[in-house]
Amino acid sequence: MSIVTLPTTLRLGAGGGMGQARFDTVSQSDATGAQQARLLAPPRWTLRLVQPDNLTLADASAWQVLTMQLRGRVNVLAAWDVARPAPLGTLRGTLSLAASAAAGATSTTVTGGSGQAGATVRPGDWFQIGTGLGTSQLVMCTTAATADGSGVVALAFEPPLRTAHAIATAVAWDKPLAYYRQQTDAATWSLGRGGRSGPLVTGLSLDLMETWS
Repeated sequence: MSIVTLPTTLRLGAGGGMGQARFDTVSQSDATGAQQARLLAPPRWTLRLVQPDNLTLADASAWQVLTMQLRGRVNVLAAWDVARPAPLGTLRGTLSLAASAAAGATSTTVTGGSGQAGATVRPGDWFQIGTGLGTSQLVMCTTAATADGSGVVALAFEPPLRTAHAIATAVAWDKPLAYYRQQTDAATWSLGRGGRSGPLVTGLSLDLMETWS
């Protein structure tokens, strides 16, 4: 298994995006209608990448190469939300956890030092806690917050942490990553009508789900 990083030059079209797959079960009493929901497994981010309509052969080759490099479900794609590669808030710099964070936590404190005093995070901002496959987690900020005079900010997020993280663990804001595997075993593309530059390629897309192993 190898990790392939999403090319920054890959041309993307409409119809793609990020989401979340949940693995919950709900039981219900036939007599009273009372329901009980239970988490079966941690939720996972999903990612769909779609080519623009009618790529030239030259532009389509980047898509074809990425598809081949993933080798079906063998290799893993390291990717970020291309629509929101950096926070809408102003928090920047070199970030790390200001305190340890336990497994199951949905909040922690992050510090960027005094240079980040007054910096903000906004709901929907992405952060990557930790680094590497299986030792990091992509989380989404759920509450607006402002860093104090020391550059410490309370970060509330979803989903809950899968594992504990120690104080001073790195926190990334620039293209924060999750790791994904393809959900299909087949890849198909087709030739459309030719243009001035030659045949045009259609039908390329990737459907992926987060993995940590």
